[in-house]
Formats: sequence, C-alpha cells, structure tokens
Amino acid sequence: TSDCVWRVKSSDNYLKRYKELMKTLIVILLSISLVSCYSKLKVQEQEKNIFSNQFNKTVENSAFLIKAQNVNKKTLLETFDILEPNIDSVKIQFIDSNKLKLSYGNDSLSQSKIFTGNFTKKNYYEIYFEKHKVIIPIIYSNIYIDRIRLGITPKGNLWVNRYTNTSGNILLLAGGGSIEHTFFFKY
Repeated sequence: TSDCVWRVKSSDNYLKRYKELMKTLIVILLSISLVSCYSKLKVQEQEKNIFSNQFNKTVENSAFLIKAQNVNKKTLLETFDILEPNIDSVKIQFIDSNKLKLSYGNDSLSQSKIFTGNFTKKNYYEIYFEKHKVIIPIIYSNIYIDRIRLGITPKGNLWVNRYTNTSGNILLLAGGGSIEHTFFFKY
C-alpha cells in the first residue's frame, strides 16, 4: 500500500509540474507572438507637405540625404528600378491624376517611363509594383508588398520612400522581413 501511495503522490507532482510548465510555455508563446519590429526610418509628419498632380519639376538624380541602412540604391531612377548610368536629373510630371511620368536622358539618349498610382489622403503619391496578401488568421499568411511613395517636404525637397515586405507564417512558424529606405532629392 505504501508503494501505491508513493505512486499517487508522484503522479500528483508530475501533474502539477506539467501544468506549471504548460502555463509558462503559453506565456512565452504569447509574448513572442506579440513582438514585432518597427522602423524609425519612415518619413515623419513634419517632413511632409501637400503633394498634388500639379507637381512638374526637374529633380537631381542623386539623393542628398538617405534614411536607411545598408543602401545599394542611391539615385532617383534606381529607386524606381531603372538602371541608367550617368543621368544627372530627372523630370517628374503627372500626365493625369494617377499617371506619373519620369523623363531622363543624357546627350545621346532621352527616355521616359510612366507609372500608375494614386494620391492618398496623407498627401503623397503611392505606386504599388506588387501587392499580394493571403491571410487566414492564426493559421496561414503570405504577404509580398513592393511599393514606392513620393511627396515633398516643407523645405521644398522631394522625398521618395521605397518599402518592401516579404513575410508569412504557418501556425507558429513565421519568417520574412521588410526593408524601408527614404531618399531626399533637391529640385
């Protein structure tokens, strides 16, 4: 009988330890799931001014200020994935309310590209190169966003914000990340 009593007490201890371990594990998992990253490299509200489709300026192609880490793009054209060397300036104009035209060139060649985007209520112009979201809460998500935003500062400079987010999860397994670069150009 004493052997039976010891087994009951022993199983009670294991049950108590198991419950404590499970509570601790749940707290840790909830804490991890509530953690997220946030970039301080965004364009601040005091750096924004009203930007409209009346904008028609020639802008320096090289950025005079970059808010980013580990940047390999340094020109306005590179932020739009246009790889043209030896371009000093880019003309930016709106064809209509949602089409942006970039004109650029050198002595021997002149080119232009047109991008379709929208003006937002927050006074900037936004172009999505790609936007893909599939979300089933808690179970699955797959997100890919590649976008660019343009606006002007109160000091009369053009700011360009390039944002890319590639992330997803399956149950508790998550991965991915985002990159955000903000460039300032003089005109």
